Amino acid sequence: VADGDRSTRLLICEDDADAGYTIQSILSAHGYASDLVTTVRDGIAHARSQPYSAVLLDLTLADSDGMEVMRALSADKDTRRLPVIIISGMPAQHEIDAEAYVGWLQKPFDPPRLIQLVQRAVRRSGERKAVILHVDDDDDTRELFSAALAGRGALLGAATLSAARSIITTRRPDAIVLDLGLPDGSGRELLEHIRKTDPALSIVVYSAQEVDATTRSLADAVLVKSRRALPRLASTVLEMIDRKAAAG
Repeated sequence: VADGDRSTRLLICEDDADAGYTIQSILSAHGYASDLVTTVRDGIAHARSQPYSAVLLDLTLADSDGMEVMRALSADKDTRRLPVIIISGMPAQHEIDAEAYVGWLQKPFDPPRLIQLVQRAVRRSGERKAVILHVDDDDDTRELFSAALAGRGALLGAATLSAARSIITTRRPDAIVLDLGLPDGSGRELLEHIRKTDPALSIVVYSAQEVDATTRSLADAVLVKSRRALPRLASTVLEMIDRKAAAG
């Protein structure tokens, strides 16, 4: 089943012809049209010439460093929000903080991972952000998680179980990040309730408390709370949402 349509057009900046055609073929199989350029100059010109849904950017282009494309797009008010997926033979570099940055695709890559990132980029381009409910009584933790998301999700915050329940009754989030230690009870109460009422909802337990086997079995993922874990928390939540969106 095709994921995209011909109004969803992607720009590929890749100087390796074989790699570029492979990416185009994968995208086409999923219903995405694309244009392929090999230089920084053409990448910037194309991105400014028509409304692409996203850019797939190799960091090694024929005439210069691919990051020049991202810098140019970020500096232009008309393109600074154009979603960019980085493609590289190197591991992810976490210092990238551009508003448009979606994710890092390391070569060689699996086609499902490419499509997952493209779906995330297209969703952002269409201004339909995933809604994530973060249940934690620590304001700093919620703010740090919001920063780790870097605009890749619409974040709802709740400091108590009662506040979380109130939000859930009025708006279904795409995922929940749940601390266990809350002022008015244990986050496990909410976890058990949701598993009975909405078992498909993605839930990540993010807590400094020890998590027992039963609680682990109810959650989609469990991460130990720490500042260093926040980037992983953000990627875990977004990838869960993408997988469920792809599964329909």
